[in-house]
Amino acid sequence: MSFAPNGLPYNRYGFVTGKYLGKAVIRNRVRRLLKESARLLHPQLRTGFDVVFIARQPVIGQPFTAVQRIVKGLTQQAGILVEGDGT
Repeated sequence: MSFAPNGLPYNRYGFVTGKYLGKAVIRNRVRRLLKESARLLHPQLRTGFDVVFIARQPVIGQPFTAVQRIVKGLTQQAGILVEGDGT
């Protein structure tokens, strides 16, 4: 994951799934999992950032809960996750 301030009152998200991950079906599934994880986490994130999620090989074949846990961990490490409701 990579992020940078964008000076806007909202976040923008990007998802990178390169051909090295596999065929289109695999890349699209990974992209869908990442998008849904970001969508669910969006209300807990600080605003004003461009966030880019870059998929790597280990995410292939992971269940949604694992991808969600990974995305949450990455945003915590980046310091853009606001822990407000004990999740």
